[in-house]
Formats: sequence, structure tokens, C-alpha cells
Amino acid sequence: MALAASAATVTVLAMPASAAQAQVTHLRSNGTNVSAEWTTQSPGNVVDTFVSATAPSKGAATLDIFSMVAQVSSEGAFLGGVQTTVQVTSGFTFTYDAKRLTKASVNATNLPARTCPVDEFGEEVASECEATTVSLSATWTGVGPISTGHTTDHYSTSGFKMVVHSSGTSRDATAEASFNGQALGGLQWASIGTYRDLKTAICRIPGGCGEGL
Repeated sequence: MALAASAATVTVLAMPASAAQAQVTHLRSNGTNVSAEWTTQSPGNVVDTFVSATAPSKGAATLDIFSMVAQVSSEGAFLGGVQTTVQVTSGFTFTYDAKRLTKASVNATNLPARTCPVDEFGEEVASECEATTVSLSATWTGVGPISTGHTTDHYSTSGFKMVVHSSGTSRDATAEASFNGQALGGLQWASIGTYRDLKTAICRIPGGCGEGL
């Protein structure tokens, strides 16, 4: 099931004094998400690219891209590499079929991105990061049946409790993409899905439990 964060509708209710002045906050969100990952290997190198696009029912769509060109030893040990990251809410088009999950596409040129070297311990060398731009063209085609899922999670600590109800639909997909003009090969997985979340937070801490709660 494809789940993703998004803009949410927030409702705050003040409870009566008998409830120890509890503040109850409801956050609702829903939308459509597509994602996919591609990995290719050659002697001494592994290239991994992940793409995810989310369109909430309210607010701007988001596009996340992560690409790592890694150097590896003959034994498969990670020796370092270069990673490129994108996280934007504009500058791209995202089309999808939210009802039947049949097709989706993302297209963008000259997206602002950040490229950073990564050392052999997986740590980003921030002093050597550079701003750059990237392009992406990707399509998804749904295959197989549409599945549905429902989960309920509970989180609590002294004076605070949160209950998260999540539901959605998901469909496996095939996906093709080019990144900076280069076709991506080695598709690992791809999916098209919808999500609907309801988070209920109950706060009994004087002064509140933090921003938005």
C-alpha cells in the first residue's frame, strides 16, 4: 500500500474539564502516490535511482528523487560515491489515474538538485556539495489486481497519545524512466497507489504537546 505524507486538514477540539483539559487534534490527509526504484551494476560500480511523486487532495504535489553512483570493491564493499537528491513541489508535471491505477507519468526539466560526494562510511561530505539541475521522464503502467489495506497504530507517552488509521489501494506496476537523458535499467519494483490517513492526537500536557498538537 502506498502511503505518503501530505498537506492535511486539521481539526482541534477542546475537551471538557473532566477530561483534564485534553486537547484533541485530528489530521486528515489523502491522495495518490507513485514510486519506483532502478539498480544497475557494472564492475566497480552500482547505480541506484529512486523516484516518488505524491499528489495530495489539498496542497502542492511533491517529487523526490535520490540517485547514488557508488564505487564498490571486488568483494562488494562500499568505497564511496556521489549522490544526487531532489525534493520539489513545483517545476514538474504529474498525471495519474487515481481510480483504476492504470497509468501515471512524471516529467520535468531543469529541476534544482543537490549533488554531494559520500565517503566510505556513507557520510555526506557537505563541504563539497554543489547545486545542479536534473531532468526526468518517467511512466508507470499498472499490472495485476488492485489491493486494499487498512492499519491502525497506537503511540503513547506520558500525557500524550496518538492513534493513526491508514487505508489505501495499491497496484504493482512496470515503470520506464530516463534521468538526465540516460535510460534507467534494472527496475527493482514500482507501484501506483492511493492513501487516506486519519491521525488523532490527544494531549494532556499543560502548555501543549508541540506545534500543531
